[in-house]
Amino acid sequence: MSEKWSKEFDSCFQVGSIEEIADALEKRSGSEENALAMLAMTAFTLMTRRGICEMQNVTPDGKGIRLELIGFRGNETIPDTLH
Repeated sequence: MSEKWSKEFDSCFQVGSIEEIADALEKRSGSEENALAMLAMTAFTLMTRRGICEMQNVTPDGKGIRLELIGFRGNETIPDTLH
């Protein structure tokens, strides 16, 4: 991942780094495997949202990622962030 993308990715979260995000996800999900799956889904969502924003010629705002992470608490449903 380029440094620009890494900074953009980090800026979408309220915590400071990808490692902190992975640790928080592992604590919430109960296993490293589940945390990795959630992090992969989150990264995919960011890349998909970025691609959609590029096609629509608008600036990505990162809101989709924050909504995705919020959706992982308890039994909440994960919101559809692409609409």
